[in-house]
Amino acid sequence: SIHRGRLMKISPKSDFIRDMRDSFAEGVRKFIPSPEVDLGLGYLLGQKNSLPEEISKALTITALTHIVVASGYNLTVLVMAAQRIFNKISRKIALSVAILLVLGFVFVVGFTPSMIRAGIVAIFGLILWYFGRKTQAYFLLTFVAAITLIFEPSNLLNLGWQLSFASFFGVLILSPLLQKIFFEKPEKLNSALKLFFETFSAQIVTLPLIIFTFGAVSVISIFANMLVLPFVPSAMLATFLTGIFAIFSPIAHFFGFIAELILKYSIFIIGEFSKIKGAQLEVSFGFSEMLICYFCLFLAVILINFKLRKDQMLNILNES
Repeated sequence: SIHRGRLMKISPKSDFIRDMRDSFAEGVRKFIPSPEVDLGLGYLLGQKNSLPEEISKALTITALTHIVVASGYNLTVLVMAAQRIFNKISRKIALSVAILLVLGFVFVVGFTPSMIRAGIVAIFGLILWYFGRKTQAYFLLTFVAAITLIFEPSNLLNLGWQLSFASFFGVLILSPLLQKIFFEKPEKLNSALKLFFETFSAQIVTLPLIIFTFGAVSVISIFANMLVLPFVPSAMLATFLTGIFAIFSPIAHFFGFIAELILKYSIFIIGEFSKIKGAQLEVSFGFSEMLICYFCLFLAVILINFKLRKDQMLNILNES
């Protein structure tokens, strides 16, 4: 104990990465007004604590909270941009730059379960892309899950890890199966249809876990996602360039204006959808019901996969 103790000074712990990230965010805030800048930084850096309560609540109702959490989606945008730009110069340079971006992004955002998973998947995918190889989705899912659990076994009980791998399963495994069922040539689908199937599949796989955990479900989430997600990469890029050119006011104002327009649209869609009566329903069930749902889901995936392979074999026999 200290007799008549008195606080004299608070000295924050030095953190170079945090200070650099905060400095970048302050530069962006000079050229993009609030609340648009709060959503833009949420897209780019996963900073959701500064979001106004109204927008944060609307994101929850529309099941769009995932867009303001630094995750595999953000990494995908960075990796694809690096590949497109630097692959024109050299495949090796594109690989090196993309991997550095992934490592830097994970390091800055933090070693959360979703970021570790996304980082491993991104680097693994880049290496396969470089050597012109493909891998089975089941192997990739199992491999990444094993790696993350080896480093941190407690991730198995972490909700973020569970939701991350559930959505991962939906996008990588369920979505391609559904596309093959409804279309003869799924590889020729446009980006809007692919986005629909990926969003729908991720929502289906995560639904039992969300209901079990939160006791509520958004009935308009897939429509809100379809209208907002296509514009997230553009908003991220414009917000990023605003921060990069913050020392050059005319250029920063230009990119800030573009980012503001895109973010205004996103906020409008999110806000309007959240106002729909009955947008979020209260539903609850226990642990055993959740396990039954996942058992039925996995059984359906196995049966669909078996049917598609059987049809493929029949087609090959008929052609021969």
